[in-house]
Amino acid sequence: MVAGSSKRWKPFCSCYDWILVIIALLSLLTMTASFSKKEMTMKASSWDGEKPYRSGVMAVFINSQTGRVLVFHRKYPRYSNEWQFPQGGVKRFESPEDALFREVMEEAGNNQFRIIRTAEELVRFDFPEDRKFRMAETFRGQEHRWFLCEYDDGMGPELEKAKDDDFDDCAWVLPNKTLELIVPWKREAYVIGLQQLGLL
Repeated sequence: MVAGSSKRWKPFCSCYDWILVIIALLSLLTMTASFSKKEMTMKASSWDGEKPYRSGVMAVFINSQTGRVLVFHRKYPRYSNEWQFPQGGVKRFESPEDALFREVMEEAGNNQFRIIRTAEELVRFDFPEDRKFRMAETFRGQEHRWFLCEYDDGMGPELEKAKDDDFDDCAWVLPNKTLELIVPWKREAYVIGLQQLGLL
């Protein structure tokens, strides 16, 4: 502005220009959020574009002296006579090992044990279409990291102390016997998991 001039200084951008800039920035942020959400969804989904698998851990307890493994009888559904190994999901920011000790404590009532071996690959199974339960609404099935474990001396499951009400009994059986006790739609996954742990 020249000294003595009566002309007023004008800003570089008018209010209208600033409004257009703000609208453009908001549009850009909206597009970025949309792409991020889409990318996250793609990462969570399975390879074929269907519902994702729920990540979890599987605990196989062994008695090293007898070679038998510990299977648990499911309390529900009643009269189904379903047996399985303790299992559970991995929470956000939780390591598989931390999830293992937490889940065993919640389901078996005692997590005083050590890890002997960890399977190298995840083991998956799909939920059957005729089984209707809440988890199947979100997930196609489950994929577990299998762990071979052994209780510390004098330790064992204490179902009366379990936080979860999943099991009402347990038994020590030979590894191949578990394939007869497990529900058919998990059988293939159990074969793979037990093979990875060197039990079959």
